[in-house]
Amino acid sequence: MKKHHVIKFFFAVLALSMYVGCADAQQVVVRGSGISQEVTAPVATRYMNDFPGTDINVGGGSMANAIRSLARNDTDAYPQAPLYADGLPGVFVDIANTAIALDEQDRADTLQIIDVLKNKGTPIREVRVAIDAFDFFVHKDNPVRSLTFDQLKLIYKGGITNWNEVGGANEPIIVYHTGPPARPGGGTTDGRAIAIQKWFLNFDEIIGIDVQEDRNNGSPLTIIQRVAADPRGIGYDGAYYVNQNPDVISLNVIGPDRAANSIIGDEPSRRFPVARYLSMLIRDDDASKEAIAFLEYMQQPTAQEIVGGLVLPAFPPARTFEIGIMPKGKPEQEQKFSFQENVSSSKNFLFNMEDKTELVLYAKNNTLVDGTSLSLTAVNGKPKGIGAPKYWIKDHVTAITPPVGLANCNVTELSLSVTPGDELAFDYNGQKINVTFGKAPFGGCNASGLFAGVFFLLLFAFSKSVFGRMKQKA
Repeated sequence: MKKHHVIKFFFAVLALSMYVGCADAQQVVVRGSGISQEVTAPVATRYMNDFPGTDINVGGGSMANAIRSLARNDTDAYPQAPLYADGLPGVFVDIANTAIALDEQDRADTLQIIDVLKNKGTPIREVRVAIDAFDFFVHKDNPVRSLTFDQLKLIYKGGITNWNEVGGANEPIIVYHTGPPARPGGGTTDGRAIAIQKWFLNFDEIIGIDVQEDRNNGSPLTIIQRVAADPRGIGYDGAYYVNQNPDVISLNVIGPDRAANSIIGDEPSRRFPVARYLSMLIRDDDASKEAIAFLEYMQQPTAQEIVGGLVLPAFPPARTFEIGIMPKGKPEQEQKFSFQENVSSSKNFLFNMEDKTELVLYAKNNTLVDGTSLSLTAVNGKPKGIGAPKYWIKDHVTAITPPVGLANCNVTELSLSVTPGDELAFDYNGQKINVTFGKAPFGGCNASGLFAGVFFLLLFAFSKSVFGRMKQKA
């Protein structure tokens, strides 16, 4: 065989092997929750670009149907005919997207599937991949932009009925909500309803218009569309969907007293008081290696960065929180302290000063709703007052002009009157910080450093003396 024929044969075999390899790549079928589909689809696109030859088929359908399809053709788990993936006849779901945790599912048929598979020892793994934070919102022409969590509760319970009670126009408040709709099996598959009942109010306490009931009776309008058409309305939904409608404005919700920006300890954040995890379910007993690989990819930084551009990532990077303290009117003497949120540890700092001083404290990268608490304690152990905070927060209306250089930051300013020995204690999302005001001994060296230095000087002198004597004897 001539050389060029050998080369052609080699490349033909190589091309065929590549084709066969691509053909053997198993399709991973992902179905379920609508909001989860919005989150998973762009990650799947990136995954297939990064790993050519992979095939991730993402679609919607419903959470309940996706879980039923995970049961495959197990008639004990689901006695009716097998349920295939939405849009793919004869193909079962590999990964079920759900906005309701397994232990919060309330549809009887779904619970039956979960219980039977569990009793058979079929492992269903639940992996959290995103956080769907809820926004409370109003019509764009409503001047109200901020409410406390307690005010929201009163509005939904009928305790506040006019917008002028919270700084708005003299108009009645029209409350829209998604009550638990009647579903087959007596439960609800609306993850929003479960999150609202868990973190906000029970539905028997809410007084308003049940949009889902209207939809069941033929109305095509969603809760967002209802508020977008009603300047008196207020509603809630996932922030992802709220941000897509220019006719509604998200409210800045102040409180409750929770950590900020991510669900910590299974509680929603202080910034988003109502939220839910978006999870993926997979059967470990018969999951393909391709399905497992994609599930693991969803938890990696690359995927979480994509998730964070749509909703909140389940594994967010920690933000750095910075404190700047300076004598009033003397920015050149500012001392800075920085630390990260969500880190359970303690740090101690010293602010160098000699006499009683009026200070200004700037808390940078802070927001009105961050989980920051602070207290000022005098040298005698008694609490001292802290000046009322001033805020420069993005999208927060204020008449105060921010200091130069901080106009584009989220900043809180506090005034402090301190004497040497006073202590300022911070708790920022689990990170505890103590700042002691006073003069550091010997130009900033602490006592332990001083004693260590003296010890080493004495050791050096002793060693020099010993070696000198040894040298003389030699």
